[in-house]
Amino acid sequence: MKATKAVYQIKAKSYSDAKNYTEVDQFSDRQDERTVRQTMNNMVDQVRTTGVGSGVKRKLQGRGLRGAGVAPLEGVVRRGRTYNLNEIQGLATPSAYIYRQLGSKYIRIPDLDNKTLVIVQPNRRKCGPKRVISDPLQSMIRTLAFKQHIDQAEYDKLSIDDKKLFKEILAITHLQYNFHDRVEDPLEALKAEYDKLKGELELGNDNLSIIKQLKSLSVDMYSNRMIDDKEFKEIITRLL
Repeated sequence: MKATKAVYQIKAKSYSDAKNYTEVDQFSDRQDERTVRQTMNNMVDQVRTTGVGSGVKRKLQGRGLRGAGVAPLEGVVRRGRTYNLNEIQGLATPSAYIYRQLGSKYIRIPDLDNKTLVIVQPNRRKCGPKRVISDPLQSMIRTLAFKQHIDQAEYDKLSIDDKKLFKEILAITHLQYNFHDRVEDPLEALKAEYDKLKGELELGNDNLSIIKQLKSLSVDMYSNRMIDDKEFKEIITRLL
């Protein structure tokens, strides 16, 4: 019984000594590992901040390689991450070759070539309906758009309807006050000429050329509602 108890105590003491030795050894290993890790972290931080070290590069700051060292282009507006190539090269946008500025508005050149008038706002919204135009009026509009000039002789040759439309174009584009000589209102000129020829007829001057012109002017006056049915019938009956 005593021997067994003595053996048990010896074994228990040996186990306790071995356990204490293992714990001390493990604790020592953990301490060494922490020390090494802390030392490495300190070295890395030093390299990052001072760049000291053979073959070791500094840490990239900010955006890094994305656009690093590239200065923004002067005079060019950047939209998002890209630039407009037309602005960089000083070229116009594609729509600038299709539209031509006319005062405060724009006209579409391909439509003008097809004898169709399309006036739009600077944002390309239509300003008024699409209209079919005659050859003389097409020439007048083209001269106005590309040369900023009004040929008075060509304007005088236009029909009353074309003159009205041309006058309307000047009003829509705010060009009616842009020229030294004011473009005469076609309806005012029509009434003045009608009154003049009608007065000649009443004075007994029944020249054939006057009668012919007065017939044409009477039709234009009536079409534009500048004379009523009664006056129109009277003048036509008198001229026949």
